[in-house]
Amino acid sequence: RPGRPAHGYGSNGRPGGHGYGKPGRPTTTTTSTVAPVVFSNMYEVSNGVYSFTENGGYISMFIVTGEGVMVIEPVRSSQSKLMLEAIRTITDEPVKYLFYSHNHWDHSSGGQVFKDVGATIIAHKDAYDWLEANPGPDTILPDEVWTGNQKDITLGDVTLELHYFG
Repeated sequence: RPGRPAHGYGSNGRPGGHGYGKPGRPTTTTTSTVAPVVFSNMYEVSNGVYSFTENGGYISMFIVTGEGVMVIEPVRSSQSKLMLEAIRTITDEPVKYLFYSHNHWDHSSGGQVFKDVGATIIAHKDAYDWLEANPGPDTILPDEVWTGNQKDITLGDVTLELHYFG
């Protein structure tokens, strides 16, 4: 179907995505006679940990640490812009890190939005190598790479564990 991610249906039976989360009240709504309704949802899933979606399909997250914000999964520029707006409604802490979970363009696009506000983009070396060999139209290469099976990043009093499963 037009406008739907290529993943088909998630484990929650909803179009697109991977079955994360549940729909909620829209925080922004726009309509057009041409475009479908667009909404975004933000949920605080734990203290300082938020999930975010532009359209209910792909889920990003961000963590407010007290010393900066860590963002995971930019998805695309439109989602990244809305997520940055949502972050600014919660905190004025700088976005310090953006993490690409893996190499697929439908998860790693839109990073320029966060790079433009000073974030360092981080991904596993294998994701970096694939993105470098297969550039996407809305995807920029990470600034830093990590190797091995685990890397921990600490910001404020929050430690984010990155795991590589192959």
